[in-house]
Amino acid sequence: MRKPLFLRGLKTLIFAVLAAGTVTSCQNEKPEIVFPDPITPQKEFKHFEAYTPDTLNVDEGQTAQVRFKTIPWNLVQRTGIELSILQSDTTEYKYAQLAGKPALQKDSTWIVEIALLLKPNLESNTGDVIHIALSDSDSFFMSEPMVVNIIPAPVPIDPEIHRASPEISGFEIGSTANIRFRTVPWNLLIGADSTFVIAITDTLGNDTDAFITSEYELQQDSTWLIRVKPSKSTVREAHGKVRLTMPDGVLLSETFTIKRVSFAIDKAYLLGWEFGEDKNSPNVMHYNSAEQTFYAIRPDVTDFTKQRVRFYHNGDRITLGDSAIESRTTKYNVLDLTEPVTVTLWKYDLHKDYTVRVSNTGLPIVRITTPKAITSRDVWTENCIMKIELPDGTVVYDDTLSIKGRGNGTWTESEKKPYALKLDEKAKILGMHKHKRWILLANYKDYTLLRNDAALWLARKADNMPYTISGRYVELIMNGSVRGNYYLCEQAKIDNNRIDIDKPNMDLPQEGGFFMEIDTYYQYDGNTDLGFWSSRYNLPWIFKEPDDGDGNSSTHDAYIYIKNRVNEMENVLASDTKVRNQEYRKYIDINTAIDFALIQELTMNHDSYNTWPEKGPHSTYLYMDKNHTDGKFCFGPVWDFDFHTFMPECREGNVDLAKNWAMLKTGAKTSSGTYYFERMLKDPEFKTALVNRWNELKYEFAGLPDYIDMMADSISASEEINRYIWYDKTTNTQNGDRGSFENAIRKMKQGFTNRWNWIDQNIGKL
Repeated sequence: MRKPLFLRGLKTLIFAVLAAGTVTSCQNEKPEIVFPDPITPQKEFKHFEAYTPDTLNVDEGQTAQVRFKTIPWNLVQRTGIELSILQSDTTEYKYAQLAGKPALQKDSTWIVEIALLLKPNLESNTGDVIHIALSDSDSFFMSEPMVVNIIPAPVPIDPEIHRASPEISGFEIGSTANIRFRTVPWNLLIGADSTFVIAITDTLGNDTDAFITSEYELQQDSTWLIRVKPSKSTVREAHGKVRLTMPDGVLLSETFTIKRVSFAIDKAYLLGWEFGEDKNSPNVMHYNSAEQTFYAIRPDVTDFTKQRVRFYHNGDRITLGDSAIESRTTKYNVLDLTEPVTVTLWKYDLHKDYTVRVSNTGLPIVRITTPKAITSRDVWTENCIMKIELPDGTVVYDDTLSIKGRGNGTWTESEKKPYALKLDEKAKILGMHKHKRWILLANYKDYTLLRNDAALWLARKADNMPYTISGRYVELIMNGSVRGNYYLCEQAKIDNNRIDIDKPNMDLPQEGGFFMEIDTYYQYDGNTDLGFWSSRYNLPWIFKEPDDGDGNSSTHDAYIYIKNRVNEMENVLASDTKVRNQEYRKYIDINTAIDFALIQELTMNHDSYNTWPEKGPHSTYLYMDKNHTDGKFCFGPVWDFDFHTFMPECREGNVDLAKNWAMLKTGAKTSSGTYYFERMLKDPEFKTALVNRWNELKYEFAGLPDYIDMMADSISASEEINRYIWYDKTTNTQNGDRGSFENAIRKMKQGFTNRWNWIDQNIGKL
């Protein structure tokens, strides 16, 4: 026969209290235990009589409460303190045990509950003298003696055994059912020399092999927990009793039933959420089985206090904390999901906890309302409203503006449209400098969404270019419709906070500034931008500022002036002698040219030497004026990296373009067979300056993969929603980044690393 677990050796309680701050102890003060003045028991101890510090009064079969302080009071804040009950300085009192974890009160008083074990063959323990002892690795000390006083029960208690578990206890395949029972009196089984046998019988109390008893234990509330399961795995329901055999008799419990169950919350639905995995039920929440978590991302919500959720399940009920919630699948529950909550599904006495959480993407939310659909990239739609909220709901912008479409291929070839914004009043947007003109980039062809931002990060490292466009990732809500992840950024314009040169001077062109773009979309597919084809290299130069909005034609002196300036520069570049004599430097700022070229090469930007629709580059910006650039063309800011960049490899025929130069040696990529940078390389000093600049910046550039990881993490929730809306609605595969977001990021970083290594090995060979 087996004795209770705690009789195999008296347990001691080990507890560690972490001090809230540094504690100053009294070095010369001898530690001791004192009892506070007698305290009238609180309401929760109404079953206990008052006590004095030197007498321990306890009703038979109950527990007694002892309060004590240590002096100094902070002694118990040491780690590794042990508490025990002694009969003398060294002997443990085997007829007592702690009946729960001691509690430390705010006044540094410890409350200890002590249960007395009945001595064999004696009516009581009255008269025993005991001490409370504290010890750690350095010291041992104990309290003044207490005399035990047992107050006999007024009426003898007949021994009984009762079922404490529900009438039906559930178990799942492979697991056990939990059966609980309690003896009366509660300490019937914990006499010092008691011996007993616990068994599971049939409903008549007879031995049976229908059950396997795995283990049993006594819990703190004096309830015995027995874990059982049917001996045959095919059994769905079984009935039995608990039999307790002692030297002086046998007790049987009431009948219990165990039933095999399988229960779970199958789905959770969030009202108003439109981007779930179940296409037939578009508001189904995601489920993470490893974490047993239902979650949803609401990119358009900042207040989560009244989210409406309903659950599909096969349990009995669902609770949230101590409260039952609506478990019918036709009803929604209004839950405060500002923070994740835990709901519990019950089946008989089994339960499973599930976490439910809802959040936005953590990005600012741009809400735009327009009087009509935006269908033109040429005509502004006025009287639009834009409100920008931070993820916590703080409104940081709310005003009127005009909107139109923008871009070339990104506008005509994409369902997810980019937009140009013109505020009615200048404003700072999300920490960026005050201006009227902004852009919402869709990044539709880029499955990472990060290429443009990554290239701008590189440009900020290349500080010879005085201005680099700033941007922020946002969620766009257009007329109430979630449009996904966008990049809200500055539009390159002549301005003190952007391209800091003089404004165009239409009367004295040589005294004003010019902002130009070389782009082969010039005059393509109905493009009406004002510009010209250069005479020597036949490159398409487009006016950004001034533009045709200034009411001037290509015959105006300002346009003739800049066209002549470009043609003069190309004639100089066409002459090897003039290049070696560095005459081209009267027209080109080589510092911005070098940094600009390194960014294009490092990103392997095919737009910098694109072959379609005409031979030559896309999105190459240049600016100049008399007072800030000394009449030289400065390259920048860099722009347009969402397509054909950061690729591990890119082949044309048998040639891997990732292992060839882009802007620096374009060969037949322009209609003339050459380009400005290849001509400048005829100047040995330009080549040396280019190599030196690479060596100066390359380790700064090498930090880009870490930046990509950081940004990928920051937009991962937004990317998930964006993918549901737009994924596979484009035929683009030319970035080589299809597949999961993680796969796209991995390929982008690999493309950059490969390119960085290739440039480092080959730039000296130019």
